[in-house]
Amino acid sequence: VPGYVVDNYVHDWFWLTSPTIDSTGAANLHLIFWRWLNSDYLPYMQNAVQVKGPAGWTQVWESGESPPIQDSKWVFQDFDVTEHAGPEFQVRFGFTIPITGAMPVSGWNVDDVMVVDQTPEEFKLCCDYVSDCQGLYSPGNCVSGTCE
Repeated sequence: VPGYVVDNYVHDWFWLTSPTIDSTGAANLHLIFWRWLNSDYLPYMQNAVQVKGPAGWTQVWESGESPPIQDSKWVFQDFDVTEHAGPEFQVRFGFTIPITGAMPVSGWNVDDVMVVDQTPEEFKLCCDYVSDCQGLYSPGNCVSGTCE
């Protein structure tokens, strides 16, 4: 739930790391999740999403310089990570505060994190994130923009 204040002391990367996922042979590997992120900007704070494949850890997204990130709702994220597929695939979300002066913010909030071997058309988003309609639904479960 947004609102938790991240301590704003200087520190290296803190990571939330998934278990190993065997994605050998995946043809359309996607990392999908919902994000509610509130963060200061570089040089005060940086956020990243990384995946681990045969070549090691690779950054698939990172925050940058001003302006700060101030999500006001859940935001759907989709990353094609097919080139990183393999027997030791992992995902991690992280942040660092490299210098003093960072604003106290809620930081990362993630939900419905999935690694799927499907094309984006196969995992259509049924509706916006609301309390009674969360996540991804197959097109057969969508009726007039609502989820069943």
